[in-house]
Amino acid sequence: MSRTQPIRRVGGFSLLEILVSVAVVGGVLLVITSAMATMQNTYVRTRARMDIYRSAHSAMETISRRVTMATLDARWQVPPQGAESTDPDYERESDLHFYCGPVQGLPGISGDESGHAVFFQAPLGIDDVMADDNSQMRHERLSQALNAWGYFVELHSDASQRPDFMAEAGLARSPRLRFRLMEFRQPTDELSVFRAQPADPFGKPAISFGTSRQAVLSYTENAFMTDNEQRSRTSVVAENIVAFLIRPVSGGTDPGNQNLQRYALAPDMTYDTRAFQYASTPISRLTRHVLPPAVEITLVAVAEEAWDRLGPQQAPFMMQQIKSMVDNSFADFSSFDSNLQTLQRFLNQNKIEHRVLVQTVPLPEGRRPETRTATP
Repeated sequence: MSRTQPIRRVGGFSLLEILVSVAVVGGVLLVITSAMATMQNTYVRTRARMDIYRSAHSAMETISRRVTMATLDARWQVPPQGAESTDPDYERESDLHFYCGPVQGLPGISGDESGHAVFFQAPLGIDDVMADDNSQMRHERLSQALNAWGYFVELHSDASQRPDFMAEAGLARSPRLRFRLMEFRQPTDELSVFRAQPADPFGKPAISFGTSRQAVLSYTENAFMTDNEQRSRTSVVAENIVAFLIRPVSGGTDPGNQNLQRYALAPDMTYDTRAFQYASTPISRLTRHVLPPAVEITLVAVAEEAWDRLGPQQAPFMMQQIKSMVDNSFADFSSFDSNLQTLQRFLNQNKIEHRVLVQTVPLPEGRRPETRTATP
């Protein structure tokens, strides 16, 4: 009678063991994948923050370096109405101009501009060197020549900033809507603010005869022209700067009275050294041909990835909302800080990575005006 031999397992794994192993390996892979995704998201956010800081910091350094060179080259002069007086008062006079404040309402704007703007003259030595028929330079560069300079933000597509070759077949792409911090540079050869009045035998600049805000600020419209020749004078300093804000400050040493001093300089966030030509107010007389002691510059920069995350449909809508908020919120000194916090909350609520940079830039020529009396 035969006996049944027991089955011996020589080697291998059972089905249950294989399933347990697969489950363990799958769990490990899931943990690794989750950790890698977390690391990648952290890297992307860190890189976005670094990009924001790098771009905004570079823009802030550029603006600060230029603004600190602003000049009015003012002089003391006896006014015409006091010429026959035995003890006439001297007044400050200048052929140049300094303006900072809301960009809305400036001559020549297209509606794409946002936030604040600053325009001034400085000895930056930028000229438009030309050549004659024999390709010889007509003049050399002048290191101390005056230029008109300015900064503002616009919400516009990049079509006008692209080189011509990108319009060729195979390189064309849809225009990209972005906030851009713009820099206006007017060469010495084209310095319109210093253009003489034709009817004035002494060659007094035409800006001195302006009796309205539009007339005084008419030279700034060169910054907003869209034709190719003039547009070449305006270039991009940095992208994704959603707000450029500037306000004059006194730089006073009394902490208890500093806010009052700062407020007195520009309660409506506007500082115009020629406001006395079209407005008779205590502030217009205080700021007559004199630069503010310092200006406080604020930049609000956002990450490029924020627009990509919102998508091509929602991103333009969000950009318009931000522009509207900036345009309607920063025309009153007393509410400046609270409005800036409101803008930050809005960006946070919409998960838009951003950074705010603030820097106070002293102006060497800036000081409170004096009244000097001629010595008998």
